[in-house]
Amino acid sequence: MAGTQVSDEVAIDDIDQSLINLLREDGRMAFTDMAKQLSIPESTVRYRVQRLLQADVIQIHARLNPKKFAMPHIVTMRFNVERSHIDAVAEALAQLSEVQFVAIVTGHYNIIMDACFGTHEDLLRLFETIHAIPGIIHYDSCTALKLLKSEYQYTVG
Repeated sequence: MAGTQVSDEVAIDDIDQSLINLLREDGRMAFTDMAKQLSIPESTVRYRVQRLLQADVIQIHARLNPKKFAMPHIVTMRFNVERSHIDAVAEALAQLSEVQFVAIVTGHYNIIMDACFGTHEDLLRLFETIHAIPGIIHYDSCTALKLLKSEYQYTVG
């Protein structure tokens, strides 16, 4: 059976990958339903999902729909930051409640960020907060006009 080593302790095989794929579709799917779809015992499903969770290979989260809680707009920002301030700026951005995603990256920019906002006034307040963070040299932003996909699907193997 094909498998992938994801850490020193946990190897992911085809059954694990199938379980992960089912949980991506529905994180609340019952173990009995997964067992039926994969033609394996429910006890196997239960054991394997618990093993993946305990090993921190997978995490199951609820995602909020920004359109349902008055924050229907998304802004993506890219930052040029003084090298000695990269970690501090990234941490400061990650603490902002509007921010959904922050990453330190390679290339022309040091940091990228996604945030949700409801009104232009909310976006202006976000910009004002960002202006107060020391170490930012330059940033640019773009607002999403139409969201086609919003999910991160990491795969192994």
